[in-house]
Amino acid sequence: MIIDQESLLFKSGFEVTILTSLIFDYNTIESSDPGILTKIIPDDFYTPGHKEIYKAILYLNETDTPINEEFIHKHLVQKDKFNEQVMLNILTASPAANINAYIDTLKKHRMSRETLSLCNLSKNKLLEGIEPDTVLIDIENSLDALRKIGHGNNNIVTGANLLEEYEQKTIERVKTSFEPIESILPEGIDKGSLIVITGETETGKTHLTYSIIESASNNCLTGLISLEFGEEDWVTRIKGLMRSNISIKPENIYTEFDAYDINSLSTILYDWHNIGVKLVVIDSLSEIFNYNYSSETEKINYIAKVINMIAKKTGMIIILIAQGSKEDNNSNRPGVLNSVLVPHWAKIFWKISYNEQTRVRTLQWKKNKQSRDYPLQKLYFNSNGEITTGLNQSMKKNLKPLN
Repeated sequence: MIIDQESLLFKSGFEVTILTSLIFDYNTIESSDPGILTKIIPDDFYTPGHKEIYKAILYLNETDTPINEEFIHKHLVQKDKFNEQVMLNILTASPAANINAYIDTLKKHRMSRETLSLCNLSKNKLLEGIEPDTVLIDIENSLDALRKIGHGNNNIVTGANLLEEYEQKTIERVKTSFEPIESILPEGIDKGSLIVITGETETGKTHLTYSIIESASNNCLTGLISLEFGEEDWVTRIKGLMRSNISIKPENIYTEFDAYDINSLSTILYDWHNIGVKLVVIDSLSEIFNYNYSSETEKINYIAKVINMIAKKTGMIIILIAQGSKEDNNSNRPGVLNSVLVPHWAKIFWKISYNEQTRVRTLQWKKNKQSRDYPLQKLYFNSNGEITTGLNQSMKKNLKPLN
């Protein structure tokens, strides 16, 4: 006998058992598990009639009306949603001894159906000629929503609830004390942010990002994972900055120069988080190894995704340096060499470019994923290693052509 596994995803026997249990044993279930109705939402049910009955149960609970056959029938008739056969099936079934086991099955089946639907939808998009990278972004966004289905916390949230929660929540930010960044992010950088900075070779990515952690070291613990800048070069840089009387606390900067593998890098980031590091620069994306992918595009997309996950999980701000192409540099929108997905993982995206004739650098930024604006900020590097957004006569005389 051949079993059609796909058809099992649309069986509704456990849906009947859950509804039967809620109708006949709600008071008993609720007394032992007060949050039982927050574990399920109507969309968890596949059968339309079951979905309507559960909506009726939610309504009765919210209005302090007894949950029983009479009031469910009355509510559904008023809504013109009553189905006699569906109700009969529920009333003649037996309640469950362990309703939570049935709820787990309910959610797993919904996740399976949604995943199957996502696969079919993605296949159709590819057959229609939509770019694979675009389809991958859609898949990732859908997967984030799918993962939440099985977490058992499906409270129905209104706009008013969200507004109240947002007003009560204090957004934690880190101040860099670095004038060029403070000018575009005056309130600081949100904790848990991944910032990707891109640009062509020798546009100033390294000097800008290193300057950020050096300045921030006056306020908090910072970290530098440099895969392109050697330890000796780093010491020389710090000594030069201190001779120029640039404010910096080297004792607040943790460094690592040998974390080329993504697993080693991840371990270091978690270790630094445990000792209180708030801001980290990784130089650079292209130097990190991952042996699971032979394709350069797949590799850097995966690494950016992992680093984004670590930033969110630890609350650290991570600035990731990435190489940009000439095409990216000539575009009005920032991009990363070999990838359209890396910007997707970044909460904030920066691009730095350099004009050899004026010897002025321009920082272009996108403050979040939803933003459609790419404002510009001019940057001036002087021979002392300072970076500013203002230009006075002494700065003009000391402009640096390149890093």
